[in-house]
Amino acid sequence: AACEASARVWRQVLCEQDLIASPCLGEEKAAAGFAVYEKLEVSVPNGLVVEVLELKEDWAKVLLRQHICGWMPSENLSREPAEEPPPPPQGESKLAAAVRPPKPARAAPRAKQAKQASQLPTANGKEAAPTAKRVEAVAESQAPEAKPVVSTPVPVPAPSAPLVSPAVTPVKATVEEDLSSSGSVHVATFGLECLDGELADRCHELGDGAHAIIPEPEIAEALQRRKFPSDVILDARMFPDPDAALLTRHSGRHHLIITRLCQHRNFGGWLQNAKSQFRQALHRQEKRGIGPMGPKISVAVYCRRGKHRSVAAACILKHIFLTEGFRCPEISHLSYAHWRNCCKMQCAECLQPPEELQVQLHHAYKHWSELP
Repeated sequence: AACEASARVWRQVLCEQDLIASPCLGEEKAAAGFAVYEKLEVSVPNGLVVEVLELKEDWAKVLLRQHICGWMPSENLSREPAEEPPPPPQGESKLAAAVRPPKPARAAPRAKQAKQASQLPTANGKEAAPTAKRVEAVAESQAPEAKPVVSTPVPVPAPSAPLVSPAVTPVKATVEEDLSSSGSVHVATFGLECLDGELADRCHELGDGAHAIIPEPEIAEALQRRKFPSDVILDARMFPDPDAALLTRHSGRHHLIITRLCQHRNFGGWLQNAKSQFRQALHRQEKRGIGPMGPKISVAVYCRRGKHRSVAAACILKHIFLTEGFRCPEISHLSYAHWRNCCKMQCAECLQPPEELQVQLHHAYKHWSELP
């Protein structure tokens, strides 16, 4: 039953929900220039007031204030009507219009698909990113047919160091004179839409997390609220991949996602910016004084949802830092609790990458070492 245009209906979202264009999107070709990661879902925060355009079976077609339209289960909307939200501030209206994505116009999902969608597992809000040992244990219990995880690193040409093996031994570093060869680097990943409520609201004000241009101080404040103050903040959204539909069920730790990112036309410029910011962070610490354990640098990499491109970029950076001689703890995935419809780094393909991955990581480090 379609809602009449003369009587606009507004409802409040009862819980955080992924707004989908269509559950059959995986069978369609992605629009040129946009990654599939950006087209599969839009996260709608709890408490947001949306306009209901159409009700069909167990699904509702809703419209956000930023002219983003899609489907969500009708049970996640309030029964009582809500007041129409105020328009966004005039200072942001032009920016929001500039980044607004095309409005999808697709049919409502069938009842069978809706039932399957409602039975998808949801992430536990209190669940922390698994350690390497925990991931290995879960993978063995859930996928007995997979080959056992090799506990020793795969031999590769020096100076490469294994990325995903639990037993990581950094090789002796060959570092430029102005960069310290001792110290630690802690790398973290997050999504603009999945770090905290304030940053998610800001993304929705500007259209969505795939295109919103948010000043770095606002992102730094959000990281402070999550207890991860960062010396370096890197944007990994400039790696569109229209042919990535078959990889969305994996996290960015998958070897093909890492390979595609390393071979992307934008990778060289992104790596140059990453090294420049990292060098500046080291120099700032040198001016403040470095302790006996060497510098401690925190690097945060983000994309829209924090589970594909940012994770792949973080894996590459960790390999580089280990090869440079830095100590690197496990990567912190700050948006891990919001990872949905993916393996969460627990499948055999992500835990047991082929040897070709080390070749790509070695090339990435070589590119890094040759940058000025």
